[in-house]
Amino acid sequence: MGRTFNFMHFVVVCLFFFCIVESEAKQPLAPALYVLGDSFVASGNDNIQNTDAKANYAPYGIDFPNGTTGRVTNGLTLVDFYAQWLGLQVPPPYLLFNQSEKHTEGFNYASGPAGIRPETSTVDHGVFLSMDKQVELFKKTAQEYLPTLFGNPDELKDYLSKSIFLVVIGRNDYTQNFLSPKYNSSKKWNMKQFAEIITDELGSKILDLYTVGARKFLVFEIDAMGCEPAFYEKQKNECSDKLTSYISTYNHKLEVELQILAKTVRGAIFALAKRYQLMYDLVANPTRFGLKDSLNPCCPVSQSGLCLPNQAPCKDRKSQVFFDAIHPTEAVYSIIANQCFNGTGLCGSLNLQELLYRMLGARNFVVFEIDAMGCLPVMLNTPQPMPPKTRCLDQVNSLVSICNAKLAAKFNELGSFLKRLKVSPCKDRSSHVFFDGTHPSDATNKVIATDYRVLQWHTSMFPNECPTTRAEELEP
Repeated sequence: MGRTFNFMHFVVVCLFFFCIVESEAKQPLAPALYVLGDSFVASGNDNIQNTDAKANYAPYGIDFPNGTTGRVTNGLTLVDFYAQWLGLQVPPPYLLFNQSEKHTEGFNYASGPAGIRPETSTVDHGVFLSMDKQVELFKKTAQEYLPTLFGNPDELKDYLSKSIFLVVIGRNDYTQNFLSPKYNSSKKWNMKQFAEIITDELGSKILDLYTVGARKFLVFEIDAMGCEPAFYEKQKNECSDKLTSYISTYNHKLEVELQILAKTVRGAIFALAKRYQLMYDLVANPTRFGLKDSLNPCCPVSQSGLCLPNQAPCKDRKSQVFFDAIHPTEAVYSIIANQCFNGTGLCGSLNLQELLYRMLGARNFVVFEIDAMGCLPVMLNTPQPMPPKTRCLDQVNSLVSICNAKLAAKFNELGSFLKRLKVSPCKDRSSHVFFDGTHPSDATNKVIATDYRVLQWHTSMFPNECPTTRAEELEP
């Protein structure tokens, strides 16, 4: 009877553990991806808005699996790559989502003409989702929609704190505001003042997201706009100095703003994607990245810089930097997304991997396979004596071998899925008390080991294993 019980117990434990590994291997790296921004991350919200700033026509989406969707490029955007690598569904455009459906993997609130300032783009582009409106829609999501999908507020709070918030915005505040004669911003403020105003406003909007539960932010700089075909000075064969100066000022102020937020906002983490230099390098030396043409748009464009409707684009789109006169191709988005997901240049030391690392904690595991249970004395403890040559239960060990093989396969699968999470610990480890979320650092362990006052060894606890010398007898 004892033998049968142990065998069945083993089977249940093995299968239960096996199911856990199977489930964990398929878990996404983050619970959700929420997107706020402009045309560089838009995916269709503008399709039903009263605005002329739409990309719901060919040749946009020519290389996208679902064709034309509202993405302002030929194929995938940053959002699509990040969702794929995180193991998530691509966040649907909020305005096109059926609210009666259940969805917890994030939404895309981005709108092509959006800017940080509420008046940006309003003169020329009609109705769209400004940054203020996008923040309000997320608040509505977090306060009205998501609570219906979670059992209690604590679950929702944990979910939001682990979700990734991607913010890509700011360029329209220059082209459709500060630099446009239709607005008086440049008359009210100089270049530095305007940069300070809009970065401060962006910081306030990020704080609005924070108050609702957002904690992990990936914020993008404005790219090298002066090097885009729409603004590149071909006669001089150089990028626009004027735009370069404005955008550089903004990007510096943005970095300072995020540093201030990181120091003052409890529990939030900010990663800054420094895409300006990368886009500048892509234009200056496209062959370094496996591309060819960085000065011409792939499609015939209008004065707005967008593709003319239903005009055939270039055939070799994988070698182009720009699809229209403003927006990159899928090939470039792939480069940008990859460098900020695993790289140390574009996003510095705090890339999307690091956001996930800080969110999920420890990353080093030692997992033991099941031993030869059929040879354990408790398994051989039967009422009937076993033949002298029978040392183990072959039936049990056979099942153990199968389970161990499955276990190894599943951990290989899990390791492959998480292979992007190869992150480095902090450099100044000697000044940290804890190495991970639970365990002390080497420095702390040394303090504990050398301070005899914290040691309380008593031979009565482990009379056969421990030294007979007590801590009180050791020299300090």
